[in-house]
Amino acid sequence: MKRIKGILIILFCVILLIPVPTWYKDGGTVKYTAITYSETTFNGYRLSSSSHISINN
Repeated sequence: MKRIKGILIILFCVILLIPVPTWYKDGGTVKYTAITYSETTFNGYRLSSSSHISINN
């Protein structure tokens, strides 16, 4: 029983680390958000293709 609980807790933590994409209607900007980090990929009409990584504190 302890082993199953341990495996479920580890699996839950790994799932929380998977980024969830959010698309903005500005021409292609996508923001990926997870528990430990956030990454925004800018691809709008006025912006050149670049990416910015920020770490949540």
